[in-house]
Amino acid sequence: MLTEDNKLAVKSFYASQVEQMAGGEYLRNFLLNYSIGYIQLGDERGYVEWEEYSTSQGKSAIRVKNVTVKQIEENDVPESLLKAFQRYIWCSRYSLSDVRVVKFFIGEVVTYAIYNEAYVDDGWDGELNSWEIYDSEGDLVGSLIFFNSAWQFQEEEIDPSDFLPPAPPYIPDVDQRAIEPFWSAENAQWLLPIWYEAIES
Repeated sequence: MLTEDNKLAVKSFYASQVEQMAGGEYLRNFLLNYSIGYIQLGDERGYVEWEEYSTSQGKSAIRVKNVTVKQIEENDVPESLLKAFQRYIWCSRYSLSDVRVVKFFIGEVVTYAIYNEAYVDDGWDGELNSWEIYDSEGDLVGSLIFFNSAWQFQEEEIDPSDFLPPAPPYIPDVDQRAIEPFWSAENAQWLLPIWYEAIES
């Protein structure tokens, strides 16, 4: 459990980091070197391939063809972080975003953070860049969201409704097919360890 002074130090650290980082390919690649788990849309340069397919209702749609997901070693991190990463996998499938899960030491304090960067390209304008920060025990410290050209702190975790376009509500182990995802868990490249219960497409 963090003391109030430690919480202030953690918030200040991430606030200063995000102010210095404008996002984009440099930040994604920098964080990739420190990532204990990630979602990568496209190749290492961020080039995304799209493919046409038929939905479960027989309609024509498009989805991302090349996605890589590196799962987190479940023995190395708090369970709450593992569950949070599953929520981000869900949201990325519907709202399209790159995700990095990192472990940073702030002095002697261990922290974990999930960085989300929305996919932006011609015809697609995602709008959620954020950090979700946890302490070493897995307790949520808070979240930072880039909004109105500034980073804003909130006490709550990132919710699917915070994404733009919004993702459907995340309910673990419940299959929701009202909206077709933009990438398929079956077609993604999953890097070991594969500890998760498979997400049906």
